[in-house]
Amino acid sequence: MNMKRILAVWLAAGAITCWTAAQTSNNAEEKAEHASQAKKDKEANVKITKGPTVEYASADKAVIAWSTNEPSGTLLHYGTDRNNLSQTAQAPWGGTTHRVDLKNLQANTNYFFKFESEHGEGTGTEAESQIFGFRTPASNAQAIHEQPAMTADQLQAQGGAPAASATASTPAAASTAEVQKEPLYRLTSSKDRLYTTSSAEMNRAKALGYNFEGIAGYVATSQTSGTSPLYRLTKSASGKTEHFYTASAAEMQNAVSKLGFVSEGVIGYVPTTQLPGTVPLERLVQQSTGEYLYTTSAAEKQQAVSRDHYQDQGVACYVWQS
Repeated sequence: MNMKRILAVWLAAGAITCWTAAQTSNNAEEKAEHASQAKKDKEANVKITKGPTVEYASADKAVIAWSTNEPSGTLLHYGTDRNNLSQTAQAPWGGTTHRVDLKNLQANTNYFFKFESEHGEGTGTEAESQIFGFRTPASNAQAIHEQPAMTADQLQAQGGAPAASATASTPAAASTAEVQKEPLYRLTSSKDRLYTTSSAEMNRAKALGYNFEGIAGYVATSQTSGTSPLYRLTKSASGKTEHFYTASAAEMQNAVSKLGFVSEGVIGYVPTTQLPGTVPLERLVQQSTGEYLYTTSAAEKQQAVSRDHYQDQGVACYVWQS
């Protein structure tokens, strides 16, 4: 073999060795990238981070809430038999706080549920809970507020015992025990203030950019002695939605006939004079914008008047604190 052929063979062998080494290096890098991406995907999977919580439960309705680490869906299966959760409640997709209304429940009854948060944003993954439960209060007992849900086994071990909030109450609480109440949620946007007793509407509003500011108070679910309907009205002008609330039928009719408002119906029932356990819900208006503010906070009222130039219109109605 002459020197040219020897040199050609040697160069070819070197090139193969370099190519093999490069391919080995590339394969190692690809494996590392795949492993890194798999880790990121696993970390990004939707997970339940808080709850579930029974935010509210009366003899015939309940509000269940939970949180996830990623925006995802809201679907809850429930029923009185843990092995047959045939009823469902859901809310629009989106958000990391999930909240559903359960209606037409039976008083003093065990309810079991599990929930799903599917189609996690950016991952398509799903989180599913174990089975939890709660017991509705008796028809003449106080509602439950902000109580962690029990596991199904814990609820069954409790048997037919009443829920913690439905035990014998103090004489002061017993005077309003027959009043079934639900939370009045408060939300705000740059253009509007929204009050609602519907957690589904609250979730829709949040998806539209409203900020959830908490529970303003509690209103009765049906009219009882000493309460009046709380009317909600709305109108839109220059791209702005304005809501107006009143417990006065005459004021509601005037707002519709003379001020351009449209009635959205009754959102609850409230005392128009102070009853035990209630606080005033005060109404203020900013004359330059026509924006109304409703608050139970004396500090918020004072700031609105002194800093933001709102005018005090007095007490709109009274709401329960719990």
